[in-house]
Amino acid sequence: MKQTTDGLRQERRNTSLVPPSSGRAKADAGQPAKSVRQLRRENTRGGAGPNVGKHTVFVIGANGKPLAPTTSAKARKLLKGGQAAKCWSKFRTFGIRMLVQTRKEH
Repeated sequence: MKQTTDGLRQERRNTSLVPPSSGRAKADAGQPAKSVRQLRRENTRGGAGPNVGKHTVFVIGANGKPLAPTTSAKARKLLKGGQAAKCWSKFRTFGIRMLVQTRKEH
């Protein structure tokens, strides 16, 4: 706290972007607060799966049933290898249609 000229006390406020966490280890207390950008970058790395945050491409099986979406890189490889063909949905989103049979359920 600071003493002002008129004798009133003023409290010093924390102006960091990150609110203090009560569960933080004491070793982190001396480190500067992280920016919002740094926190978002850390939150998108791992934990939720490898395809989180990436654009996905929908996949239609050779029998016409929808399959799990894939990444754009894998879709390019399937198109280049002749295992899939381009297709578009009624909402004008890009996808691939498999030309070869995929694994069957047991």
